[in-house]
Amino acid sequence: MKRTLVILIVVVISQISVFSKSIENANTESDNYITIKGKLTEILNGEQVVLPFANVYLDGTTEVTTTNFDGTFTMKVKEGSYNLKCTYMGYEAYEKEISVSNAGNMNLSILMKSNDVANK
Repeated sequence: MKRTLVILIVVVISQISVFSKSIENANTESDNYITIKGKLTEILNGEQVVLPFANVYLDGTTEVTTTNFDGTFTMKVKEGSYNLKCTYMGYEAYEKEISVSNAGNMNLSILMKSNDVANK
């Protein structure tokens, strides 16, 4: 009985040690990421309107997200140059080369343009 209890305590302590180490590594890794925030809008009848559920991604990476109800998005990326793309049904695709540095987070305001297919 004592032997089982000792083994159980050793296992629990080792798991706590592994868990705390993984939290420490996760915190260290997240420090290497820069946050990109943005808002997608359009001009409709002279007013700026948000575009919810638009696709936002960095071409050539696995970084993909969508805008929320407010037309905003957030991504965490490492330092580097990326080709940011935004797509929304009925709108021209938006594309911009961005450089992300450790100097700070990035805030973008993106104005999408309607394809205006009905008028062509």
